[in-house]
Amino acid sequence: MVAAYFQYENHLRDSVRAGFYASIVRNQERYPEYYQSYRETIQEYTLRQMYDHHISPELAVLYEEFLSMETCKDRIARELPGVLFVHRLHCHNGNMERVAVVHDEGGGEMVYNLVNGEADISIGTANYKLYFADKNGYYHGSTVPYTLTKMLTLEHVAQSCYENGSENLVLLLHLFSETLKKKDIGAKDAILLHTVIRRQVPGMEYRQKALLILYDYYKAIGEDLLLEEVIHNIDFRYLSQERRGGILQTMIQHERKDEALGALKKYGITSCSRKLLLLLITWKLEEDREHFDPYYMKLCSFLYQRGVKNNEILSYLVNFYMGSISVLFDIYQTARKNRAEISDGGTERLLGQALFVEDDLEKYADIFLDYYEYGANRILVKAFLGGISYGYLTERWQLPEGIWEKIRREGLSEENQSMILASLRYYAGMDEYRETEREYIGYHLSQYVSNGRIFSFMKGFIGKVEVPFVVLHGSIIQLYYSRGKDIYIELCHEDGEKEICQMKQVFEDIYVYETLLFRGETVHYSIYAGTESRPVRQGVIRADEEIMREKTEPGYEAASFYELVNHMIRARENGEEEVLRQLVRKYRSMQEISGKLFVPL
Repeated sequence: MVAAYFQYENHLRDSVRAGFYASIVRNQERYPEYYQSYRETIQEYTLRQMYDHHISPELAVLYEEFLSMETCKDRIARELPGVLFVHRLHCHNGNMERVAVVHDEGGGEMVYNLVNGEADISIGTANYKLYFADKNGYYHGSTVPYTLTKMLTLEHVAQSCYENGSENLVLLLHLFSETLKKKDIGAKDAILLHTVIRRQVPGMEYRQKALLILYDYYKAIGEDLLLEEVIHNIDFRYLSQERRGGILQTMIQHERKDEALGALKKYGITSCSRKLLLLLITWKLEEDREHFDPYYMKLCSFLYQRGVKNNEILSYLVNFYMGSISVLFDIYQTARKNRAEISDGGTERLLGQALFVEDDLEKYADIFLDYYEYGANRILVKAFLGGISYGYLTERWQLPEGIWEKIRREGLSEENQSMILASLRYYAGMDEYRETEREYIGYHLSQYVSNGRIFSFMKGFIGKVEVPFVVLHGSIIQLYYSRGKDIYIELCHEDGEKEICQMKQVFEDIYVYETLLFRGETVHYSIYAGTESRPVRQGVIRADEEIMREKTEPGYEAASFYELVNHMIRARENGEEEVLRQLVRKYRSMQEISGKLFVPL
């Protein structure tokens, strides 16, 4: 009778009507005739309510009954998401006026008014938070008590709603969240993720998660165009270092040079394939190899140190590397071996740096000799020859083959003391000289000795050219010391007497002490730097036995008091009494003559 009234007196409120219809649906097994009689009417009513996005416990019964995968098409599919994810909220704090739903996946803040402490709110994922606003506008979180009741259990039709054209935000969040949970995705899933991303629905964190899933999917199926779009949108800040390396490799493979280099520079990715990094930097250097870029240099150096190189990298490193001279030398030699292009500037940098750090110039000789023939920087040429001459003069190295001729040539035209002295030392080791060489040696020997600048190598000229007395007879101790201190020598004579003398600086960092020793005389010495107590060198000075033997042979006419004294010592050692008496008479005679010749003015 109630059902009949309801059929003909159709003026009840919707809430009451929904209750009647829900009752018929619930009791359809008990009263199947009523259900069959009013099914169509109830279904039409249900759709109208759903189109208006109405929801209540009674309507929920009707929606569960009449909405399914089969019916979820066209307008139904587009409108159903308006009620599909509704939860009824009961807030137990009477001071609250609004509630905001925030999904972790994104979508922004969705705000609902509370009416008598209740609101129907849409929640599409398990990752949500509720924030309540009180009458003063202040927000509250977990401190507000509430109960939440899910109205429908129709999530299984969500995909059908989307495929039939629904763009409901909560629906998209729901499907997006569910897709992220899948171990493997298919084409439909990829389309969904890509669509949601393009609409800028997800927040940054979940956006990156989705992009990585799409990256793996598109890479696996070889969908290059979409893969490039994904790569362009990936934010490296949210990636692990391992992930960054993999995606960087893909960037390089797809020739996204600037993006790849930017990511590499910003995040210092080292897990990428070395060969792909080589490919990337090679591209960039081919575009512009003439200008210095600190990061290009850093990347080239990183690869070179790991044995990954090509001629582009080698040329760039030769021209711009700034670091250890030993590494630069190794780079240069490798570039030469591989026939990489080496500019004059690169060679000049190497030679200049070797000079600056005072490296062993001997090993740069072949590089210098090549440059000497064509290089434009003649100041560098002279500086290098001066430097290698100085090292030869201080006995730090020998003159490499081919260098001597260049020193000799430049030394004749330049008043470079290092080259002149190196030439003299080189000549001292030769056995024969041309006339011009004798003149050169004689002139410079006399100049240096007259200025008190005597070097130990000068003794090499004895017996070859005429040498000054102090070179011929003197004992010369020479020390190379570069720490800028005064140098002292302590002499210990055979009678135990000691004396300390300051050594003379005859050239930069070269110190000399010369003395005359008589036949058979021996002196022990120790050399000290400044006030240091530990000697830098110790040794013994002995008279030159070979010279002594030659100058005291019978028949040799002594030309000086020094030689005469040595003759006397020899005669005494050999027991030649008569010879000794003759030498003594000669000595006294020379003294008398010299006394008469040399009188005060």
